[in-house]
Amino acid sequence: DGGDITGSIDKFRQAVSLSPNRPEGYTNWGVALAKLGQLEDAIEKFEQAIERAPHHATNYMLLGAALLEKGDITAAAAQYGKATELDPTNPSPLINHGVALARIGQHAEAITHFKKALALQKHQPHVYFLWGAALAELGQHQEAIEKFRLTVRYIPKHLEAISFWAVSLNE
Repeated sequence: DGGDITGSIDKFRQAVSLSPNRPEGYTNWGVALAKLGQLEDAIEKFEQAIERAPHHATNYMLLGAALLEKGDITAAAAQYGKATELDPTNPSPLINHGVALARIGQHAEAITHFKKALALQKHQPHVYFLWGAALAELGQHQEAIEKFRLTVRYIPKHLEAISFWAVSLNE
């Protein structure tokens, strides 16, 4: 993207020093740090934003993403869960929470989240794929094939869905 991330970090630092009680500076600072791969520092900024605005789901989503990228999947799932509680009509926290749950082996719970996300917003082919992958992990290959089929119907060149479909056919 080529922006001056280091320069923007300096401006966010300045904004925070001018308005230390406002969460936006910490949030934006954390996003910039995460773009640079400075995950520990980004996590700290997202936590500081949450301290100042504990009812903003976006900060929990960003914290969850940084934790997931860091490899702390259980902590990421917890943050996505908080975002889901704060913004239950937004499918994004549900999807991300489901992904994190699937990555720690809680496939049935992940499926529940994917279903809820689809109930909120029907046309999400990638969510059908995620649901299918979780079903396949549970050994429910026929049901998984149906989800992969839906994914490919909407995105004909979805290679992961096609590959998982082929594997499920062999099970």
